[in-house]
Amino acid sequence: MQVARLGLLFVSLGIGIVMALGGTASALTYTVTTPYRVDHTLAADASWNAYELTAQNDQRVTYSMTITTSGACAMMFFIKGHGVTPESKYFIAYSQENCAQSYANTFPVGSRDGTDFTVLILTDYTGDVNYTLAIDIASPVVPSWLTGIGVLAVIVVVGVLIRTVRRRRRAARMASMPPLVPGFPPVMPPPAPPMQPPQPPSG
Repeated sequence: MQVARLGLLFVSLGIGIVMALGGTASALTYTVTTPYRVDHTLAADASWNAYELTAQNDQRVTYSMTITTSGACAMMFFIKGHGVTPESKYFIAYSQENCAQSYANTFPVGSRDGTDFTVLILTDYTGDVNYTLAIDIASPVVPSWLTGIGVLAVIVVVGVLIRTVRRRRRAARMASMPPLVPGFPPVMPPPAPPMQPPQPPSG
């Protein structure tokens, strides 16, 4: 349910989590065009790297991060809106809050989610973190509103087909039966006269 998702899966980044990471010198922001594949570095003195994207209702945003620095890790947040601040809100179910070596997820954009989003990468690792990032924005083959119409159409077509087949079968059975007059037994043809043996010629 959309309202429940908005109410339960959003939390603020909060100033505490940003300050606890110790990075306050810089933050880099990139604009995403799909498909997006990059090899980037999160500098040790950086607050975060942010990747701003736009996606429409019914589209799906697939994103993945793989750390390539040995022993390093990073966190990945899927955030509502652009221009990240400590008060920005992220979707819990679509974010990696613990430092990890890899993470991937797909966010289905709903009608109440808006169109502006940001993939945010930050770390509590003490050195530079190299990583590979991939982001794809895809539209469904069939829009959700059209899917409902399509299902209804299939139900209607199948129902008409079933009724047509039943009518044809009933008509075929009726055609193979002799006609009956209501209240009277079927009329039987008269019996054939008995065969007479041949007679010898007279006289």
